[in-house]
Amino acid sequence: MLGFAHEADMSPYGNDGIWPSMYEGLPQEFQAALDEPAFEAQEAVTYCIWRRNGDLAWQRGPIEFPFRDGDLLGYFEQSFPPYVGDYVDGSARDLTMLGTNPTLFWKWLKDDQEQLESTQALSVMQAIYAHQPLTQAMVEALNPGLKLDSIREALQETGYPLAQGIS
Repeated sequence: MLGFAHEADMSPYGNDGIWPSMYEGLPQEFQAALDEPAFEAQEAVTYCIWRRNGDLAWQRGPIEFPFRDGDLLGYFEQSFPPYVGDYVDGSARDLTMLGTNPTLFWKWLKDDQEQLESTQALSVMQAIYAHQPLTQAMVEALNPGLKLDSIREALQETGYPLAQGIS
């Protein structure tokens, strides 16, 4: 996962580029992501975290963080590497909601998107976290007007299941 927090202390725009050791240790199978133009991995990254299928934990490069007192946070229940304070690299804000709690993620999303106020959107989010097959109705509950066909290829690339009759 590559992330960027503009206001982070580790922003390449307030330093001399990407933070040292950001990509050190990144497994070969993820190296291609660094050249993907959509990720802007050479210009706009404040954290890089990875985990292969066989890994026991999330990992990151051996970064020397610009810590201040109180910056190390302990979101250990999320099974990510220890987060650092939000304004250090932005990972705490961005990744906390990606853990195993769909309600937390839904609350974060609804602050940004008014259409997610419904309890139907929360139940869809819970179904997605349970890896239930995706339907057009689920897509509409999260993004009215979005057609499943428009995201089908991305879903197939990730292996996310589609409901019966949707191929």
